[in-house]
Amino acid sequence: MTLSNSKLQSVTVMNYDSKNDGLVSLLDLANSLGIVGLRKTIGKDDFPPIEWVSLDKFYIDEKYQRLLNEAMIRNAGYFNPVLCRPILVYKRPDGKYAIVDGQHSSCIAAIYVDDNGKAEILAQILEHDPNATVEECVEEESKLFKKLNILRTNVSQVAQLRADIAAGVKEALEIEETLFDLGVNIEKIGDSNGLSVKGYAKLMESVDTYGMDCTSKAIAYYNSLLHSKVAPKWVGSTLNGAMVGGFAAVYYLLGFLNKGTQKYSGLVDFLDGQIIGKVTTPKELMNKTAGNAQFVLIARRFVDYHKTAILMGNIVGQTIGEGTLSKAGLGDPSTVSKRKNEDELDED
Repeated sequence: MTLSNSKLQSVTVMNYDSKNDGLVSLLDLANSLGIVGLRKTIGKDDFPPIEWVSLDKFYIDEKYQRLLNEAMIRNAGYFNPVLCRPILVYKRPDGKYAIVDGQHSSCIAAIYVDDNGKAEILAQILEHDPNATVEECVEEESKLFKKLNILRTNVSQVAQLRADIAAGVKEALEIEETLFDLGVNIEKIGDSNGLSVKGYAKLMESVDTYGMDCTSKAIAYYNSLLHSKVAPKWVGSTLNGAMVGGFAAVYYLLGFLNKGTQKYSGLVDFLDGQIIGKVTTPKELMNKTAGNAQFVLIARRFVDYHKTAILMGNIVGQTIGEGTLSKAGLGDPSTVSKRKNEDELDED
């Protein structure tokens, strides 16, 4: 015996406790915020139409090729239609559909769906002025791209950078150029053929704090450790922005040491011998250093290993005291008051 559809529906409703479903009316929630805004009347015609469009009809502006998060696309593994929302496109005067928002979803579909690009996904379609130039189309699309990303909550700094680069924001383009000059990329932003660095904020903080020269030297030194025969525990790691900043602080310290002195030559020998890679690991060097003073803590730990190497007779040199460290901005962060007098041993 089977239940009729009406009886089955009735049973389903009876089993569902509507009073305890945890749902709140959208209007009640919005009104409770107490936000007063300018109200406008909207209708269905105010929304861009949504259509099914085959994958082979979509195009991506060249700048987005360097803005795509390849790791996210690779980690997707397959295309899940349930997770795909309508992508936002602009129809250009020549009929091409330029993707403004949804590059990752469309790329995932293009890679993981087996039908030679004929699969259709939903697209929300805006149209340019038929008389618009290429430059005008790109400008309009970039502005919309940035607005969409700014309106999203919990936007990462890298995502914001992507949006600003796409919109042609001067400061963002300068940051991209800085990454090129350093020979690195952050999630493919910058030199896509260069070294990959994890930790955009810390990397840029290193540039702001210690300059391009020290940061560039730090990257080269760090990379040499990751490919060193004498530092097996470092090999295969990924460049970390905080570690770059710590090494940049060490090179900055080197500039406060007089050439020809044992302090200078000892630190150079410690660096050139990649001794840090022999005595510790990246994890140990960065352990419990997170925070505003992270670069200082990493650099001071580096100097401690350098001091031990001198005392053990592994290198010839003179230890670096608190006076010199303070001059280089590497004073002990835990010390409340600055020392009035430097150690006598710290005098060159």
